Amino acid sequence: MPPTMRRLVTGIDADGKSVFVHDGPAPQPLGGAGFELGALWASTPDTRLGESGTDAAIGKTSTVPPPGATVFTYVVIPPDADAARGHADTVSASADFNVEDDGRMHRTDTIDYGVLLAGELWLELDDGRQQLLKAGDSFVQNGTRHAWHNRGSAPAIMCVAMIGMAREA
Repeated sequence: MPPTMRRLVTGIDADGKSVFVHDGPAPQPLGGAGFELGALWASTPDTRLGESGTDAAIGKTSTVPPPGATVFTYVVIPPDADAARGHADTVSASADFNVEDDGRMHRTDTIDYGVLLAGELWLELDDGRQQLLKAGDSFVQNGTRHAWHNRGSAPAIMCVAMIGMAREA
């Protein structure tokens, strides 16, 4: 597993000055079978710029935001050979994931903006087509059914900004 993720958060003090309000490890991630899924920051539709009094990522039991809210996450995906069905166990702990019977295919009611930071991942869609992403590649996951496959020998790490959206009926 990678070292603990450092998180740096800024805010605005009582005098209107920019300040650092947090510099340290990210909150405890959800995880299992080599997977990690951690919230780095979260906002609600009522969040205002510069607010720093509460850390909305602490104690999050879901990394999937409701419509109008956001969650900034990191995800560690182990090699397929090491993963077994741990993906289903990990994302099921985040109750808003809709995990399918195969334990990998899932969807969320979000638009996700992501960057693969380390490793390689195959993104599979429900029509069976797959695309390879390498470190430095970005993606936009637009609420579609998908699965991630790590066919390499090292964990893959990505950061994803998830924006909660209403699903078309």
